[in-house]
Amino acid sequence: MAVIVNPVTFPGQDIYSVKDTKVKKIVAVGFDNKMDAKDKRNELSKDIWEKWKKKDEKDRGPKPLPYIVVKGEDHPKHRLYTRNGEKN
Repeated sequence: MAVIVNPVTFPGQDIYSVKDTKVKKIVAVGFDNKMDAKDKRNELSKDIWEKWKKKDEKDRGPKPLPYIVVKGEDHPKHRLYTRNGEKN
């Protein structure tokens, strides 16, 4: 899967990104607005959510989130390392 680069209003700003939860890789970068990143996440998750909606309510469980919005490298509170000292 290729990384999708979003044109930003502030050049060089990567405030938010979209991450694939299965392979733990960033799939879309360059969002300066969290709502834009969420729109991209919803667009990428649309097919999986359609399959989830078709299942019976008793059998489907919680709504799957195959993609999540994470802080980008230019975010003021971006952490390079986790609590365990492992690289993020």
